[in-house]
Amino acid sequence: MRINCAIVDDNCADLANITKLTTSLSSETDTIFEINTFANPKDLDFKQQYDLYILDIDMPELNGFALANTIYKKYPDSVIVFCSKHDDLVFDSFKLNAFYFVRKNFLNDDLVLALRKYIQHSFLLKAEYIYKTYDTLIKIPLINIVYFEVARNDLYIHTTTKEYHERKSLKQLKSDLHVNYFIQISQNFLVNAHYIEELSENKLIMKNSVSFDIPRRLVADVKKDYLRFLSR
Repeated sequence: MRINCAIVDDNCADLANITKLTTSLSSETDTIFEINTFANPKDLDFKQQYDLYILDIDMPELNGFALANTIYKKYPDSVIVFCSKHDDLVFDSFKLNAFYFVRKNFLNDDLVLALRKYIQHSFLLKAEYIYKTYDTLIKIPLINIVYFEVARNDLYIHTTTKEYHERKSLKQLKSDLHVNYFIQISQNFLVNAHYIEELSENKLIMKNSVSFDIPRRLVADVKKDYLRFLSR
């Protein structure tokens, strides 16, 4: 797996250390980090979106928070890791939807944890479902599947753009899924937690306005699974 990474830090020593740690992780995993470094935040190239941004916060000309806001305006789904010597900025960083906050005083430990977490996150998002018919094999990104619907041995795959149908049981489906963000909400439905808009007492509403009634016996488990997803 390849990850395009932008590292922005006006402290050249910190920039070199962050780059070295990120590069060293490539040799320990099956992940290749393709890194572009920027000592001046104003030099960051906005013509391309990076998979991962590692931003120093304490930059006088353009601080990391301001830079992050500019990145989000251009690429709203960006993944940003903030770095700082000021630990008290952690709360402000998460207001900006930070993926992780790295304490520069604990750079080695924090950055490695952040990168390992991102590798796992990236793997889950890039995982695919193999849809097969007698003459067709299609790789469907799991992140694009809104929900699965099972009726006996008929499986309906509802994606963001179209629907697929194949012969498969719920047991077979669950054994084929190697990600942890699909929640079984009834005997017939597994939903992608990324697309949940609202979860009330016994009803679930998806971002595409599809709604489901949750059997009373499963409400507690569904809520627990969704809270676990949100707290990852």
